[in-house]
Amino acid sequence: MKKIRIANVSLAAGRAFRGLADLDFITYEENLPEENARRLFEDQIDLALLPVNAFGASGSYVGLDYGFAVEKSYPLIHLFSNQPVETLDTIYVFEGASASTFLLQLVLRYRYRTQPRIVSKRRLFPAETLKPNEGVLMRPEYTALGSRSFLYEIDLVKEWYDLTGLPFVFLIWATRPLALSFSEHRYFYDRCYRVIKEHLTLHKEGGENARYYLDQRAKAGIERAFHDASSERILPEALYHTGTYNMFDKQPSSLCSEKSVSEIFRGLMDGKRLGMGDAITLAREAKLSDLSMVAEFGPRPRRKSSTLKIYTVVQESHGEEQVFERIERACEAGISDIRYIPTPDSLSSLSYYKELFHSISSNYPVALQAFSPRSLLLLSKQESLSIQEVCAAIIKSGVIEISAAGTGMLLDHIKTERPQRGPFLSADYMRVLKWAHRYGGITSARLTMSTSESWEERIIHLLKLRNIQDMNPGFRNFNLRTEAHSTLTMEERVRGYLISRLFLDNVPQAKEVISSLHEFGKLFRLNFGVDEICYYDFGDHPKSTKARLESHFQKLFPERVASEERSSAAHPLPFIS
Repeated sequence: MKKIRIANVSLAAGRAFRGLADLDFITYEENLPEENARRLFEDQIDLALLPVNAFGASGSYVGLDYGFAVEKSYPLIHLFSNQPVETLDTIYVFEGASASTFLLQLVLRYRYRTQPRIVSKRRLFPAETLKPNEGVLMRPEYTALGSRSFLYEIDLVKEWYDLTGLPFVFLIWATRPLALSFSEHRYFYDRCYRVIKEHLTLHKEGGENARYYLDQRAKAGIERAFHDASSERILPEALYHTGTYNMFDKQPSSLCSEKSVSEIFRGLMDGKRLGMGDAITLAREAKLSDLSMVAEFGPRPRRKSSTLKIYTVVQESHGEEQVFERIERACEAGISDIRYIPTPDSLSSLSYYKELFHSISSNYPVALQAFSPRSLLLLSKQESLSIQEVCAAIIKSGVIEISAAGTGMLLDHIKTERPQRGPFLSADYMRVLKWAHRYGGITSARLTMSTSESWEERIIHLLKLRNIQDMNPGFRNFNLRTEAHSTLTMEERVRGYLISRLFLDNVPQAKEVISSLHEFGKLFRLNFGVDEICYYDFGDHPKSTKARLESHFQKLFPERVASEERSSAAHPLPFIS
């Protein structure tokens, strides 16, 4: 029998299932729920206990009818504040508390009709550091904060029960479709029952309000959460597919067949969010002309004008004097966007960059783009500072935009296979994007395509970008790139643009980066959803380069306006302390 890879959670809710570790034919591990979701997404495990919202985001997972649900009231996760919930503008949650954050969003929107900013933190912090209009999501027993220090305490599980009369399911045992055979699935179903019974007989924990078997009421709670989340565009439309089997055909009896392409298109035109499974179906089966039509005339139609944005590139390796000379020539030519490239293998100190960027932003009317997620991670490591501290320093010194260069695919197995992207993993890159956005910076959401990854891997990457934008908005545009020497056809590239445009429904526009004037013809032939065309000028004659680019642009796109928008005006976000 093959080794089956299963992942429990390293939390109290996972104790009841630790008896699964005794099975001979499995490899057993424990992780935080979000890590389980990532590993199941990326096909690194076969069966996992994962957050309910991750199950819903997939659109195609099969549930085992076991997990962790709570009804009525439970001292699991409470919202604390010193002002009424309706007056809060920021709520802090612990990084990794995915299902609890999902419950918080539902309660806030349906019970209190409010949408405060939700900020994830990696560690506890003193209650006195909270501002009057801020709250924190935490376990009541965490006396480091102390519930007695707060005037308001809300039991989210009770709020959900009062609202719906149903339990809330936090975690679900799930597998990818067809990952387990009939006999394997049936065996795990029976085995879970035994280990739960043995555990509860010995430990008597959880109380009458907690449950590990997902009965009909728990499933009704899942369906209600998915329905409400879809209505508020927190999740795409989702159903709970159970893992029970028909004895005769030995196939999952409740697994629905995939929606047809026309059904998915109708949902998009009705304003429904695109799920992972549906996006993969469109990528594989939809006609290019139909994708283009929905992207052009759907609920988020393309803008009627395109922008030509020219960046003057300055490089640290050329010396500070030449940096300022090139910026001055750019300003004289009417170019207001500057891209600063630090020395890749020999970064200067953070204090040097802070002083330099402050000098540039104070003396020139420019929007400054600098660094990439990888270079910020290297700087963080060099300075022995957290990525939060580095992002705060860089953004507050005058940098408006962080380059998406070198981000690659946000899948760990791909980053491991392509060590030139290392030594960092997807969570590190996502942390950079989160903190850059948090401090008011903007970035681009990028998909780098090659012939080596599947559509499923591309959609998983896009889902991670969409989740970042949902919680920490800061992506000003979407950009598709191809690996060097890639043999992707033009049709595959256009298909990637259109699928990304439909899936990233929270990113305002798409852009294309060109490296020479000759590429304008290519852009004209694939004018499918590109709102902004960017050119990075490494030359010494910005004025003549700008004139040639604008002339070409106006000839090829006579109905569109060639102009430059200040990056700071395109996506204004407040700074936070």
